[in-house]
Amino acid sequence: MKEQKIFLFLIAAVVFIGCGTKYKSKNDLLILADFDKEQNADVFYCKYGVWDKDPGDETQFCNMSCSSEIRSKMKGKSLKIEYDVDSPNQAYNGFFIKLLGENIGKYKKLVFFIKGEAERYPAEINIELKNYNEEVGKYTLKNIESSWRRVDIPLEEFKGIEDLSEIKEFVIVFKDETTIPKTGIIYIDDIYLTNVE
Repeated sequence: MKEQKIFLFLIAAVVFIGCGTKYKSKNDLLILADFDKEQNADVFYCKYGVWDKDPGDETQFCNMSCSSEIRSKMKGKSLKIEYDVDSPNQAYNGFFIKLLGENIGKYKKLVFFIKGEAERYPAEINIELKNYNEEVGKYTLKNIESSWRRVDIPLEEFKGIEDLSEIKEFVIVFKDETTIPKTGIIYIDDIYLTNVE
């Protein structure tokens, strides 16, 4: 029986360590994604990816990959997001992290690192928090640069969402109406929630 408990503990530890987006929750910190390890497709709470308004429209797309060459810290990886909303049709797409009802109400702000690639990055992007009550909190991030920048967004700045107790999804959105240029690349790293000022 003791060996069985140890075995189950080791399996749980392997699942936890093997997933780059598993929450590492402390009282003042909740890491949503650090992108240092490949996500484990078999563990649902690790799910992140890209989406398109119309996957059948080849004139618009959003792709992602991990980069160990371009990163915000000395080692590890960042997430490279390449977007294209330059379409004759209505176009929007982006990146998501599934949060499965996480209660983020006790945190003060969302933090992450971002940079654009050379001259091919948007002047602004839209960031959203969605809950299971179909509320969508929206924030427009401006002044993206070609060097790494830390972004701190107080959760009260997300307009349109009142209930932060069951968050379904974190989303980055590129829209054809507001994203200039309409094709480009950004890098994202270390997305987390914190109470620390």
